[in-house]
Formats: sequence, structure tokens, C-alpha cells
Amino acid sequence: TLMHTEDVEAALAELRRVLRPGGRLVAVEGDNRVQIFRFDESLPSLDLAFSALFHRLKAIGRPAHPELGPRLPALMAAAGFREVEARPHLVRSAHEECAEAFLDRASWVAGCVAASAGLDESEPELVRCREQIAALRERLGGRTGRSLHAVPMWRCVGLA
Repeated sequence: TLMHTEDVEAALAELRRVLRPGGRLVAVEGDNRVQIFRFDESLPSLDLAFSALFHRLKAIGRPAHPELGPRLPALMAAAGFREVEARPHLVRSAHEECAEAFLDRASWVAGCVAASAGLDESEPELVRCREQIAALRERLGGRTGRSLHAVPMWRCVGLA
């Protein structure tokens, strides 16, 4: 996706160049800094830990733009796309499941994010995510509940 592109402006300019006049670009990008985790209740400590991890990724530039979604409409317009429309929505996963499965998935997300950025397990922000997940494992135990993992996404459409 565009969030992994070093120079989004150049990529959009090239997309604009190769599209025929009136051609349509559809791009969907997220704002990974504000992922939301719930398990029968808000889990602000986990939300903050993931936010810190994504802020770290932004600081090191891997992926280059983890928060691209809300900025995409302006970037498309600056690249020469016309009639740019943006629709924010949440991509979410909601389940009735045991806490262990939910926390395994949160741990997997943290690990994938860190690995894709080349971070090792000692990175403080990843350690914080792992610590929050461990604390929640203790607190939530083996109970079953309603889980939610949501990421805000922007669907942007523009004409060449």
C-alpha cells in the first residue's frame, strides 16, 4: 500500500501521470496510530501501547507513513487528482471468544508490526505492548467475552 512508499507524493504524481484522463484512483489507507482494542470493556493501556509502537515506527520511517489515511485526500488533490472524495470507516474484527485467543491475536499484531519494521524484541515500545498483553492475560484470565479490534481507514477516490 502507499503507507509503505517512501515518497507518497511522487507515487501519487506517477499514478496521476499514467492514468488516462478521467481515470479513477481508489486508495484505502489507515491511521494505525489509533487502533482500538476492547474485550467487554475499554483497554486504554493496550491502545496506548500500540499507539506508542506506531509512533516509534513513524519516527524510524518503517513503514514510511503508518498514519497516511487522514492525509491522503489532500495529498491526492496536491498531485492533481480532481473530485477527490474521502470516506472514513472502521475496519474491525469483533468476536465472542476467550480472552486468550484475543490476546494471542493482539500479540501477533504487535509482532508482525515490529517484524515488518525490522524492530527486535528488545525495542521499548514492543516490550510495552508485550507487558500490557501479559497484564491483561492475568486480569482477564480464561473468561469468554466480546472482543473488538478496529482500525480507522480512509477510502479515497480521485479522477485523473
